[in-house]
Amino acid sequence: MYRLSELPMEILYTIMECLSTEDILMMARLNTWYGYHLSWILSERIERHVRQDGWRIHIDILAKTHIQKTVATNDNRLKLTPPFTEELLLLSEYSGVINPYTLTLEFNLYPVDENGLDTVLHSKQIERSNVKRMFRLKTNIDIVAYFAQISTNNRRLQHVNQAGAAAIAMKEKQKGKKKIHPSSHNCLVARMGKGFNIQYKMFNMRDINSNEDMSNLAGRFRNDFEQSRIEHVGMTDRYIDSIAVITFDKLHVSPEWWVNQMKMPTLNSNSSDLNSCGFSSGFF
Repeated sequence: MYRLSELPMEILYTIMECLSTEDILMMARLNTWYGYHLSWILSERIERHVRQDGWRIHIDILAKTHIQKTVATNDNRLKLTPPFTEELLLLSEYSGVINPYTLTLEFNLYPVDENGLDTVLHSKQIERSNVKRMFRLKTNIDIVAYFAQISTNNRRLQHVNQAGAAAIAMKEKQKGKKKIHPSSHNCLVARMGKGFNIQYKMFNMRDINSNEDMSNLAGRFRNDFEQSRIEHVGMTDRYIDSIAVITFDKLHVSPEWWVNQMKMPTLNSNSSDLNSCGFSSGFF
């Protein structure tokens, strides 16, 4: 009996081109040999889904920062002031990178253009970053991902589904009187669901001060935060002892996750449906 692995690569690739993405994935999972050789075909197929079919992953990040104050009661409870909010809208761009052994797909994250349908490829790091105040403050970051299809003909949203969500609580840890700041040397991961992770980095004060763009971003946050507190909270004391910047860099998904998202029931993009589901107007 002949085996497919004994065929010339050109014939094997021709056969695989006749299969669906799901069938190619099933073949690639048979063993490491198929996984390695079929990863190239799988990568090209994902590229086609993005470029020709318009499937994209949208990321909506909402950060809420509160001042923590101790209220003089019997149990000295902590009280949070009304939040200062920041929103960051990002869109994925397939990097063309696929791990030949795990078949994990890699996407880069970029800010969204004014129409909310395309990425701003030539953008700076600060445009996909948020500032987090760490000392005596609490920052909650809510991340929601949408898997959407945008028509490549008329640039209109055709289908959309919520594809994952995660929450990150950022709070500075202390050891005695010494503050422990986050390190930018390690990549952190927010797990959005099975087979779906977002990679981000934390930059501490030293990194911020050595980077002009980061320093400007931190300064702008200071001004906006202080103005918000004066207007809504009525406080004028300053909480600028420690600042950190979080940058959302990449996302990694399994090919099974990608295929399942395309198979899920979708929501047609009429305005009443989108508004009723609470989708961000920045995207849609």
